[in-house]
Amino acid sequence: MCRRLMAMWGASVLPLTAAAFAAEPLTQYEVVRLGSDGPRGTVVATAISDNGHVSGYGPPEIPGDVAGALWWEPGTTTALELPSEFSLDVNASGMVVGTAEGTAPFRYENGVFTVLLGPTGQDLFVGVANGVNEAGIICGRGSGAGFPSSNETPIVWLGGLNATVLGSIGDVGGEALDINNQGEIVGYSAIIGIAGGATLWRNGQVIDMDPGLHRLIHATAINESSQIVGFMESAVPGFTWRGYLWQGGSFIDLGTHGPGTGSLIQPQDINEWSMIVGATASSAFLWEGGMMRDLETMLAPGSQGWQLDIANGINNRGEIVGSAHVGPGGSPGGAVLLRPLPVIA
Repeated sequence: MCRRLMAMWGASVLPLTAAAFAAEPLTQYEVVRLGSDGPRGTVVATAISDNGHVSGYGPPEIPGDVAGALWWEPGTTTALELPSEFSLDVNASGMVVGTAEGTAPFRYENGVFTVLLGPTGQDLFVGVANGVNEAGIICGRGSGAGFPSSNETPIVWLGGLNATVLGSIGDVGGEALDINNQGEIVGYSAIIGIAGGATLWRNGQVIDMDPGLHRLIHATAINESSQIVGFMESAVPGFTWRGYLWQGGSFIDLGTHGPGTGSLIQPQDINEWSMIVGATASSAFLWEGGMMRDLETMLAPGSQGWQLDIANGINNRGEIVGSAHVGPGGSPGGAVLLRPLPVIA
């Protein structure tokens, strides 16, 4: 989710087909367990920056308590707990963004925790900070004083505390989910009568990514080449959602990793090498070189036995973060970092 410019497409745009991607030697991954400094139990890693900052959250310490927002500094496996609930993204400067109870979006930087506000400088009735770029621009959703309606609305914080309303297709509402370093933002618009419409905000414009048809429901992530991933309603029997890769107005279906994929495919992130990670109904996946693979089949011998739930983020070093429900030998799962090992040709 936190990107740096490393475009692989160059000045020209290749035809957006699976055949445009060249197959590379298979990478293997070692799994590193990421823990917390308290009794948080099974924790989840949500994003990773290019230099290794990781955001995440853990469940309540005791029944009836609240979740805990977490931040792992580069090279560490024990998280710092922040005074909030959910850390959702982090940039290379260590700025962490997220939300508490879905009502108090925050940023945390250099030891300072700040609650983000609505357009008129008041607390939000609903507020979530979902993504942050390297300039510290934050995107999310909110509602409350100063909004055009009572619906949850896509918003952006342009470096200050007060939000700016982005607008949406049909002006019904929606959510901004990710932002790149060019300031391009992706998410969805709430469209009456359908599940949603994938939306790109660019240079002050609200762009419908599938005009009129709205087959694309959510856009979840964008890289510096303006490649966008998300999920769409499926025309394939047995599937509820399928993943897509969009660029320049056209998109491809990401396919599956085989019979064990299940009925759902949800891409979560994309890096500058067009590597896409996410979750199926049964496991975590990596899409690379035009092919989707179950990440559990790509674990190095010393890391086999992990049962992965989801891959939430991937950086430009190919490091992946997410969560697992079971570790080797039936040990507890939790937040995990997957590190690519050198490829032996």
